[in-house]
Formats: sequence, structure tokens, C-alpha cells
Amino acid sequence: MRVCPKCGYEDPPYWRKGQGDHYGDMDICRIEDLDFDNPGLAKELREKLETFDKNYAYRLTLPRKIWVKRRWIVYWKAQGWKPIPYDRDAKKRDVNQTRLLEVANQK
Repeated sequence: MRVCPKCGYEDPPYWRKGQGDHYGDMDICRIEDLDFDNPGLAKELREKLETFDKNYAYRLTLPRKIWVKRRWIVYWKAQGWKPIPYDRDAKKRDVNQTRLLEVANQK
């Protein structure tokens, strides 16, 4: 649960950090939990699958429509729902590549 240091607003406890690379900086919750606290938003998500407010973009995941993803609107405007680049695009070392120290020791 997050708390704003300026105003003291507490994020509802059902929003939690998504696990894994495909979630990146997104929060997730179940649609049933959102029904309890914000039924208007949950109804809108069921109809449109994606909606926005002044702070966040929301998306109902397919195909089972169980999970709601939430992303800060600033990040959403920059890259939509794609994962943040450093989560997925980290360059892996080529195992066949010779290291500089190995080349120096061969001489």
C-alpha cells in the first residue's frame, strides 16, 4: 500500500505491484475488488476494456477479464501498455564472444 507524503492519501490495499517482466511499472487488482470500491469504474471497464482518469490509465485484461492493470498516465502517454524497455530488452552476453582479458592472456 502506498501513501502520499504530501496529502496522506492511501492507495487501496487491493492494488498491488504486478509480478514479472510483463507488468513492469503497472499495478494490478482483481475486477471483483474494484467492483466493491469503485463500481462505476468497474462497469466502464467491462464495457470498454480501457478507460482513463486524471492520474491513471486502466485496462481489463483479456481473455478471461479477471485482472485490471493500472498505469500512471504519464507513462501510458509515453509508451502505452508496452513494457518499459529495460525490463525486456536487456542485452544478454554472447557466450561465444571472447572477453578482452582472455585475448590479452593468450598472447
